[in-house]
Amino acid sequence: MKEIRVCPYPFGRAHLGQRAFIPCCPDWLTPEYHRIPPSPDSWNGTAALELRRRILSGDYSLCNRQLCQAPLLTLSELEASPRAQPEAPVSRRNLEAMKAGLPRMPDGPPAISVSVDPRCNLACPSCRKGPIRRVTTEQQAILDRVASLLESSRESLQTVRLAGYGEALFSPFLRQLLKGLSRERYPNLDFVFLLTNGLLMNEMSFEDLKPGSDHIRRIAVSIDAGNAEIYRKVRGGDWNVLMKNLEWASGLRKSGRLDDFSISFVARETNFSTIPEFVSLGRSLGVDRILFSQFQDWGVMSRAEYEREAIHLPGHPKHRELLALYRQFREEPTVSFSISLADPEMAR
Repeated sequence: MKEIRVCPYPFGRAHLGQRAFIPCCPDWLTPEYHRIPPSPDSWNGTAALELRRRILSGDYSLCNRQLCQAPLLTLSELEASPRAQPEAPVSRRNLEAMKAGLPRMPDGPPAISVSVDPRCNLACPSCRKGPIRRVTTEQQAILDRVASLLESSRESLQTVRLAGYGEALFSPFLRQLLKGLSRERYPNLDFVFLLTNGLLMNEMSFEDLKPGSDHIRRIAVSIDAGNAEIYRKVRGGDWNVLMKNLEWASGLRKSGRLDDFSISFVARETNFSTIPEFVSLGRSLGVDRILFSQFQDWGVMSRAEYEREAIHLPGHPKHRELLALYRQFREEPTVSFSISLADPEMAR
């Protein structure tokens, strides 16, 4: 009998965000999943158990596989290499439960993704209507809950992912969290994955954030532009500062201080013409991956504004131009696309 292939994320990683505390990632799950009533226990609650039950039977109907392209592994492959997916390692006891077909995980999550603080040094118009420098009372209560969950996971935690909602190197909460990630408090911590806009990523900030910054082994920098002019339009940041910091991080990767260094680009009408320049930038930096993803609607723009920018949609007047650019680079091993491959033009 052929072994089913499973995604390890719902069995090995918890996402702690402002909207929900769930296994896996909220954007990778369908509206049907989010309609399941929440439970007090977010790790082994009703929704989590239903998601895992379906996956263990080979059913991915609660997963948005057009957005998520995480590799699927057999249980034998997971047993041979529990950390085959570094951001979602599976503990031995959780693996035994999976092998028995049980959706309830006896161990807590070995990996936690913290995407919970909206504070940021930028105010990208696709993400927010203006700068966010403070948190509300309700948001602070969520931050306090995250701190409590991290404290309760100290013994089992192997991987921490920061951030994706704001800027990890700007958020006072996440900076303090990072400073507290010592080997004494988190004895099994393997690495920290930092998702950042790169403007505060430098030697001074890493020195200030020790000992947690010593555990940063993987960095992904979200840029969304290939030149200074477009960067100002879509991000409003200082291109020269970014380039200096990217060179610094590239040096860390070349010296072996980092295990992985990538840059990402969310394609939209305003920036897509700079894709060739962005790929050239990635080559010059020697990054491990150049990731392109689709432009999502975060509810900040009007529907009409979003549709003008959403060039990944087949009905967009410049959609074919985007695909022509993608086809130039799709064979390069360092370039990957987290976009809908259901588009017949892209599939060819």
